[in-house]
Amino acid sequence: MNTHPNVGSLVVGGFAGLAAVVYALRAVRARRRDAPFAFPNLFVAVVALVVGALVLLHVASAVVGYAALCLALAIYQLFDLLRDEQVRRRRTASLRPRPAAEAVPTVWVAIAAASVLMLAPYVILGEQRGAALMVAVCALIVAGIAWRVASGPIQLRSENIRDERMRDRASRTRKAGVPAVIAIGSVFVFISFVNSGRPDVLPLQRLLLLASFVTWAAMGSWVVLYSQYLDRRAGSTS
Repeated sequence: MNTHPNVGSLVVGGFAGLAAVVYALRAVRARRRDAPFAFPNLFVAVVALVVGALVLLHVASAVVGYAALCLALAIYQLFDLLRDEQVRRRRTASLRPRPAAEAVPTVWVAIAAASVLMLAPYVILGEQRGAALMVAVCALIVAGIAWRVASGPIQLRSENIRDERMRDRASRTRKAGVPAVIAIGSVFVFISFVNSGRPDVLPLQRLLLLASFVTWAAMGSWVVLYSQYLDRRAGSTS
């Protein structure tokens, strides 16, 4: 058992409270400008509020609360993807066939999906098995969203196909990279919560905590640097 439950509860409760406020405000703004998109924001706000209350009242553990927040945010991103595909239907044009996805975003998605394997010991050993499975499902959903973004058709709005293709590549890469980083980060945070303050943590679990952190930090840096590189290239073609 975690020897510091109050700290974990305060962290998750505080994060849930912040998420509730942020998404409630986004729901209000969305209702004024884009009414259908208000519901996903309101959904996350309500879930975060309920989760924060349950965790702070010690009705639910910090790990379970965190898993529930991950699920709510994964559903929100799925809503966001569906909305984006509905409202941004533009003409699709290409002078030559392109691969289903660029190589780098494909690697990001593969790493994000593979990071779920780091949760296997927590499922096998039965330590927070339900929460571990929930976080794993959420990470896979987010990785799937990243793949959909990376492999979608090229969206063109202007007559300059070359410039628009480069801008689309930069935008698509960034939008695929962020979910991949979030998926890995959710695994890292979960392992941190479960391992925190426990004297009986197995060496493998300590190694997985380090591996998940290194993977998350390296992926985040890679996404930022590569996205900036593509943004500079897109800017140079304008």
